[in-house]
Amino acid sequence: MKTVKTGVKSEVRIISFGIVCCLFFVYMVSFIVSPSPEGIGTHVKFFLPPCALYKLTGLPCPFCGATTSFSLLAKGEFLKGFKANPFAALIFTSGILVFVYSLVCLAAGKVFKLDGIISLIKRGKWFIISALCISWVYKVLVMMRIF
Repeated sequence: MKTVKTGVKSEVRIISFGIVCCLFFVYMVSFIVSPSPEGIGTHVKFFLPPCALYKLTGLPCPFCGATTSFSLLAKGEFLKGFKANPFAALIFTSGILVFVYSLVCLAAGKVFKLDGIISLIKRGKWFIISALCISWVYKVLVMMRIF
């Protein structure tokens, strides 16, 4: 890994520390909250409104089950977490990678250049959109008891 000179180690450490704290908070809350047994609706425990699409049509939105998925994954229930929302499982895993990367940057006081990964993400935007759509279709089929 090549390093990029930032000029000021403290800036890198402050930003890395902020990212680490935010992600730590998200994963701790995910661990503490009880997942909804229905596979969706865990977010209402945070005083958020129920999904409008689900409420109006009975069909889940692409993010229905994401909070439930995070909660299950944080508790180590990987299969259940994946089934609750496969795309959220991808986000959860990506967040762990960002957390580890930020810890390394925090410890080193420098940013490591990840051109290959950044390039892959830019080229993979259609993969990400496709993964979201496939996850949504899966969730709809599960909710309709077809799958």
